Amino acid sequence: MFMPKLSVILCAYNVAKYLSSAFALLSNQIFRNIEIIIVDDGSTDGKTPALCDRFSEEDYRVRVIHKENGGLGSARNAGIEAASGDYIMFYDADDFLALGATKVVNEKLCEEDVDVLMFGYVEHSERYDTDFSFSFNDLLLKNNEIRDNYVNEFSGLRFNNGFAWNKVYRRKFLIDNNLRFGTEAIQQDEPYNLRVYRTASSIRLIPDILYEYRVFDKGNNRARYIPDRMEIYKSVFNEYKLLISEWKISDTEFTQYVYKKFIDDIICALTYNFSQKKCPLSFSEKNRLIKAAFYDSDVIEASEACRTEVVKQLNFPQRMYYFAIYKRSLSFFYAAKSVQVFHTILSYIYHTILGL
Repeated sequence: MFMPKLSVILCAYNVAKYLSSAFALLSNQIFRNIEIIIVDDGSTDGKTPALCDRFSEEDYRVRVIHKENGGLGSARNAGIEAASGDYIMFYDADDFLALGATKVVNEKLCEEDVDVLMFGYVEHSERYDTDFSFSFNDLLLKNNEIRDNYVNEFSGLRFNNGFAWNKVYRRKFLIDNNLRFGTEAIQQDEPYNLRVYRTASSIRLIPDILYEYRVFDKGNNRARYIPDRMEIYKSVFNEYKLLISEWKISDTEFTQYVYKKFIDDIICALTYNFSQKKCPLSFSEKNRLIKAAFYDSDVIEASEACRTEVVKQLNFPQRMYYFAIYKRSLSFFYAAKSVQVFHTILSYIYHTILGL
C-alpha cells in the first residue's frame, strides 16, 4: 500500500509566543511519517530563531531554514524547495492543527493519490469568542469535474477558500507545474490556489474538520499600511477573471461574488490603508489616489457589474462607499467615511459595553 510521507511547512516570523504550542501539535501528531520544516523568515524578536533551532535538536524530523525576511510567500516557497515528502501541508503558528490531522490525511491519500486534498476547518474569532465551521462534501473530482464542481463545492460562495493551510498538495505536482507563491505582502494564498485549481488533474474534498483558524484584531492585514495594496487586490481580481474566462463560468451568483469581493477590497484599500499612522501620504496625495481608483478600469467594471441585490448585502457605510465609487464622487466618499466612524462607535457600544 502507498504510504505517503508528509512535509509540514511552518513559517515563522516573530512568533515566539505561539511557536512552542504549534511545534507541540506537530511533534505529537498521531501519524508519525512526517518531516517538519520550520522556515525562520528573518525574525528580529531575538527568540524565534533560537526556538526553531531548539526544536530541531529535540525532534530528528525537524529541519530549520534561516533566511532573510521576504514575507510569507517567500518563506513558503523556501519550504517547498526544501521538502522531500510526497505531499506538502502548510501550518500557521498562531492556529491549531488537530492532533489526528496527519493521520486522517494519510488515510485519505492512501485511498486515492490526488494532486490536492482539502479538509474542513473552524474559524474562531478571538474578539467575540465565536466559532464558524466549514465542511466540504466528500467528493473525488478529476479533470473537467474540478471545473464543473468548483462553484458549488469549493469556491468562495460557500467558503473563504483562499487558504493554503486546509489543503495538502502533491509535491511533484507543484514542482512539475512551477506552482509557487507570490511575494506580495498580503493575499498570497488566493491567486495561488486559483492557479492550482486550473492546473490540477485530481482534487479530493473531505468533510473532516482538521484545523482551527484563529482571527485576531491585531495583526489583521487591514491594520497596516501597504503601499501597493490596490495593485495586489487588482491582481487577485484578475486571477478570478482569468478563471471565469478559461472555465467559461456563467454562474451569475459566483460572478457577482467576485465583483462584490473586489469592491470590498477597494473600499479597504481606500479607507483602512490610508488611515494607518505609518501611511506617509499627504491629504492631497490620498485624494489623488482615491480619484485615480475611481477611474481605474477594473474598479469601473466591478462597480457597474454589481447588481442591486449585491449592493443590498453591504452594510450602510459600505453601501455609501460603493455609491461614492460608482458615482466617482470624492465628497460622497468622505461622507461615507464619517458614517463609518459613527457606525464603528455604535458597534463598539453594542458588542462591548452591552456585552453582546
